[in-house]
Amino acid sequence: MAYCTGQANSHRQLANILVEKCQVHGWVWQQGILSKNNWFIKISVQENPMSNQGIIITGGTGQQGATLVNASATSVRMGSPHTSELLIKFPVLFHLFIFENEVYLIAKSDHDKYYYLAFGGSELVNQAQANGLWLSATACYHGYWSQSISIYETNGGAGGGGNPSAVAPFWNRSGFSENWSNAVICHGLNDTLWSSGSSIAYATFEPLISRLPTAHFADSPLLPYNVYLQRPQNKLSLIAQFDNARFLRIDNHEPEQIITLGHERWMIFPFFRKNIASRSRGYGNHTGTFGWAIRYEG
Repeated sequence: MAYCTGQANSHRQLANILVEKCQVHGWVWQQGILSKNNWFIKISVQENPMSNQGIIITGGTGQQGATLVNASATSVRMGSPHTSELLIKFPVLFHLFIFENEVYLIAKSDHDKYYYLAFGGSELVNQAQANGLWLSATACYHGYWSQSISIYETNGGAGGGGNPSAVAPFWNRSGFSENWSNAVICHGLNDTLWSSGSSIAYATFEPLISRLPTAHFADSPLLPYNVYLQRPQNKLSLIAQFDNARFLRIDNHEPEQIITLGHERWMIFPFFRKNIASRSRGYGNHTGTFGWAIRYEG
């Protein structure tokens, strides 16, 4: 595992740092596409303040020059969920975690706002053409003109021009149009290659999410970050499990706090901005006390 931290002064510089560090650890960078194994990720940067400002990534199963093969209809974006508010203010402090099959980039802006971009490959996907690649980021490709964020215990905003972003990876259980979600995975089930509004993949932590922390136990346990796909007849299939990230409630933890569990250390982050006064209803400019921990070996 590789960990690095530092300061970046623009989206472009942050993207360049991501690409440079990934190349050092086994990824290939060619014609704007980052690749490893059979995972292909196109990276682009939009610097101008508009509805899709930030670092944008799109997944694919192959590459022909600068073009992705079987590109995901949904692109995700490390940037503001809003069209004009909550824009990243530079310089930012970034934390970059690079593992064998997963990458997490988290940037702190304006003292207490955390923007992220993450991608990896799931070993649970074994379908023709599907490579198990998953992508997630703070925002979907398009920003929303009204409220920015919507996250609850069991659902989140669908994203895009008509809905706020759920922000957290795979938190949206609603139908959505192309480029209207902040997470996507290549699964190949139900005759569908990528998750979408009609092939919904989502994480669930019920019923523990509403019961933690308890009055008798101040800490929140780290819960496996599992992603399921809706199947016919009200069934679910487990299609991804993050190896190096866990979900937790951060009521009694501070952002960037490092905790030790046995021989492992984890760094804690809110999904966007902590607000204990509205812990289970993240809306507008915060994500309550919903958060995650990234494996830390710095």
